[in-house]
Amino acid sequence: LHANPVRRAYTRKCSGDIASALLDAARTVKRLTGGRKLVGAFFGYLHTNGQQDMARVIASPDVDFFASPASYKFRAAGMAAPLQASLTASFGLHGKVFYEEADIRTLYARTEEPYRMKDMFESLNAIRRSVGFSLAGGRELWWFLLTGNDSFHDERLMEAVRIGCEENGRALEGAPDRYADVGVFFSPDDFTSCSQTPCEPLCRDLRYSLFRTILPFCGVGHDAYLLSDVTHPDLPDYKVYVFPNAFELTEEQRAAIKRLVRRKGKSAIWIMAPGYYRNGTGNAANVTDLTGIGIAENYPVAEGRYSRTFAVTDPAGATKAQDGWKSIYLTKPPQRDELVAALREAGAHFWTEPGDIVAAGRGYLTVCAASDGVKRITLPERSDVTEIYGQVPVRKDVLSFEDRLRLGEVRVYRIGEAR
Repeated sequence: LHANPVRRAYTRKCSGDIASALLDAARTVKRLTGGRKLVGAFFGYLHTNGQQDMARVIASPDVDFFASPASYKFRAAGMAAPLQASLTASFGLHGKVFYEEADIRTLYARTEEPYRMKDMFESLNAIRRSVGFSLAGGRELWWFLLTGNDSFHDERLMEAVRIGCEENGRALEGAPDRYADVGVFFSPDDFTSCSQTPCEPLCRDLRYSLFRTILPFCGVGHDAYLLSDVTHPDLPDYKVYVFPNAFELTEEQRAAIKRLVRRKGKSAIWIMAPGYYRNGTGNAANVTDLTGIGIAENYPVAEGRYSRTFAVTDPAGATKAQDGWKSIYLTKPPQRDELVAALREAGAHFWTEPGDIVAAGRGYLTVCAASDGVKRITLPERSDVTEIYGQVPVRKDVLSFEDRLRLGEVRVYRIGEAR
């Protein structure tokens, strides 16, 4: 499951050195300024080698905030615009502020990148998308004129920014602590330096595809954390826990995961080989111990996408109800329809049908249309619904409603209790 051990050790060393240099610089700033200055870093990029030592940096008292832009390849109209620092829930859990650097290439940008917005419609909705994701994800925004000082020089664009700023102020004062009902726990270390190794397909499927083209389109709200956060005492409660690559766990982490998922009404979705490595030894029995499902492995595999495969041997199958909780096992990295089926089986709330981009949490729902058509939104309980940009009338005491959206169009809904 891991890359070549020499390459892995080398990349871990590089990541550790980079983290140490960053923390040394942060400590120096704090010391020289008597602690009067805030220190921030562009760090935690999930798809960048050299930034795997995230847990140590996030835990440092010398770094106050973190930032990243959205992925450049996936920010066109109708795309998910996932942040390069994907595990944003971890920052808040550790008391850090996180900013999206909204360096949006509007129609006024002086560049011709493929992700430049073609017209006013795309530019407005790119701004609304960033605002909506910020509200639902509990993170902040700054607007960056990377491609010319006139990038936002239009009353319509600035009005969208103004409304977003006003709503963020409202959220700071009183947004409810209602989180998404799906928590995703990912280890940035399991695929270090996988490029040009047998692990590369696994790296691409679990690190790149999952956060860019699968999870955002499933129709559920989710928060993404470092795997190590399973032991954090202030971790919010979730209905569904997803473990894409929990291949190597400490005994403390293994025990914490069992405590989290083995409760009444909870579900766990495991992918491929959770808990496979234990005390330096890897085998399928370790997977069975964690999941409660009988698993067998096949290694080496002569042909196929992965060098090691797994199969379910449990008579109950890959979905198993166990003492009030449910264990759902996926033998390989899922395609979108496979993950959707697992989330439905787990009892996750689907705000929309899969296919469009959804961000939900903290009293907000953001929907970004990946296709033209009528979108049916279903709430977990009867509520009032206000679209913050006034694109549709306020809805009172509703459980579901429909809106027609064009590809790339964004709606940001404030969800309140029915009055």
